[in-house]
Amino acid sequence: MRKTPVKFIIFTAIILIGLMVIIYANSMTGGNDSPYNVEVSVIKGWNLIAGIYPAGGAILKDSEIKASDIKAIWYYAPTLKKYIQIHPNLDSDTMGTLEDDVVLTSAMWVYSDKAGVLKYSTIEDYMPLSFRKFYAGWNLVTVVPLMIEKNINEFKGTCDILKAKAYGYDNSGTTFYWNDLLDEKLPIESVGIGMAIEISKDCTFGEINVSEETISPPSIPS
Repeated sequence: MRKTPVKFIIFTAIILIGLMVIIYANSMTGGNDSPYNVEVSVIKGWNLIAGIYPAGGAILKDSEIKASDIKAIWYYAPTLKKYIQIHPNLDSDTMGTLEDDVVLTSAMWVYSDKAGVLKYSTIEDYMPLSFRKFYAGWNLVTVVPLMIEKNINEFKGTCDILKAKAYGYDNSGTTFYWNDLLDEKLPIESVGIGMAIEISKDCTFGEINVSEETISPPSIPS
């Protein structure tokens, strides 16, 4: 039987959110110009999640998924228009031409040998959205807490987004499919997960305005 190339499998898929059945509540704590601690539910097979670098000791001791369970990690470099292997064999020559903060704060394809909860540190500081660099073509983007319950148009900034995709799995957990995200609000289950967006030119996201309740003082007596 002819095997489907890994590169084709990864590239045909473009992003994930709560279309996959997630029982465990994903979470990301930290951030604000510092690394995140991520807890995500992964299946056996490919998962698109916040960037991870196991060789750097990123996986936490109480994680169900251990470094030995992670069989492969790939990062898609939009500037080079190709995949770069992060694990088990780091493509250090190519990585040397890229910015670490862009790579490690992007989403990556992670192949786990079993299902469970993966707990890890992103290692790299996550800069404000307005400082995040995105490039013409496809970008794998991490869904951070500020994006939750927001439509992409609410934080797209200067980005002209052509397509946004989320991936899920069928009931057997073996075949994934893609749905459009442009008109959808990102559900809470998608935090820590990756999404794929296609943009027309280099850009940055915009800041998300957090509404604050206006408290008025008592009126002056008449």
